Amino acid sequence: MTAEIAIMNKGAIALAADSAVTLPHPGGDKIYNSVNKLFMLSKYHPVGIMVYGLADFSGVPWETIIKEYRKHLGKKQFPILDEYVGDFLRFLAPQSGLFSKEEQERYVVRTITNFFGWICNEIDKKVKKLFNKEKATVAQIRRLTTSEITDAWKFYHEAKKLPCFNKLTEKEVVEKQKKVVEEQKQKVFEKLHLAKESEEKLHQLAANLFLKDQFTGPVSGVVIAGYGENEHFPSLVQFFVDGFLDGQLRHLTRDTLKITDTNSATIVPFAQSEMVHTFMEGIDPDYKLFLQNFLKKLFDNLPDEIVNVLSAVAAKKRSDLTKKLKDSCSKLLEDLQNRTDMYRKTYHVRPVIDAVAILPKDELAGMAESLVNLTSFKRKMSMDSETVGGPIDVAVISKGDGFIWIKRKHYFDPKLNHGFLANYYRLESEGEGNATDKDE
Repeated sequence: MTAEIAIMNKGAIALAADSAVTLPHPGGDKIYNSVNKLFMLSKYHPVGIMVYGLADFSGVPWETIIKEYRKHLGKKQFPILDEYVGDFLRFLAPQSGLFSKEEQERYVVRTITNFFGWICNEIDKKVKKLFNKEKATVAQIRRLTTSEITDAWKFYHEAKKLPCFNKLTEKEVVEKQKKVVEEQKQKVFEKLHLAKESEEKLHQLAANLFLKDQFTGPVSGVVIAGYGENEHFPSLVQFFVDGFLDGQLRHLTRDTLKITDTNSATIVPFAQSEMVHTFMEGIDPDYKLFLQNFLKKLFDNLPDEIVNVLSAVAAKKRSDLTKKLKDSCSKLLEDLQNRTDMYRKTYHVRPVIDAVAILPKDELAGMAESLVNLTSFKRKMSMDSETVGGPIDVAVISKGDGFIWIKRKHYFDPKLNHGFLANYYRLESEGEGNATDKDE
């Protein structure tokens, strides 16, 4: 995991990212604090990029992908930021030569196998829970299996389709994946007796794992932020990517945020964002959710408790009284939630946003770094894994000054690498726009 943040006002956008990456391992997760997640997208224009989630995409490190794209982009510029996003997404294609066909195929197999395995584990847990004192029969297990597969199938069947796959149909994908699904079905469900209907649903489910807007496995989050040539205020676009299907990139745009005349400032956290929300709203998100659930349960049960206490009320009147009390409690709860939301916005969120709207560039950078540091400190002081940590990279992007590093870690000492620096600036002066490790 990671912690990243973007803070925008009309004058600039500040980006900050930690350096931690978690590598899963059978003996326990390994955490490194030296990964680069924040980069220039263009060496010549005011656009930056941050990545989180997976450290690579389709087997290629994100740092390599971004620097190859930067070399490909050169001095080219676009009138609006959205066109930088579109061009970058087009670069993430099998035709770029970066991604091997074998890795693309492994992604499809891995996704199907993992999800089938998850279904199998859910079936196993329910069998153990329902039949912990007696041995389940084959018929009972088949019914549970059919029910679990049907629930998963229904969820994906009803989900929205990804816009990037509008031209692909479920039938086409089922046909192309038939061999892979049959192999994984036999491998994962070999001990279960599947009904014919369940087998057909597994084929449809496997297709919809890719076609629908649900990201169940490891995914990379990407944030592109800055200015297009014709834009005077900053904006950002956040999207997810996780692989290829039938030679097409699987991606989904999550958010597009723009500073305008009426929206003068915004703070956007990515990945592990609970401390930023706590700072902004004055309450921990998990604690807020706990209170909401507790109060809902309290107000739902309160009418029954009141009616039970009024034992003298006739049975015929109890039902009407309970209904009226439930309606009243529902309105009271809604009013309470509206008032607390308004309080948080008025006395916590709004004052911070108003302050951000007038912050100079250096203060924007300091605030972005502090909020990432806050998340890192919370992880360090809790019993959770320190999945946020290491040096914090900070950059500020403005229309006039472009992309400016405020803080940037290096894996080498620039003073000891004069040849590298001379080559870097030589290539830049020649206009090659070559990607380098220093990422100046």
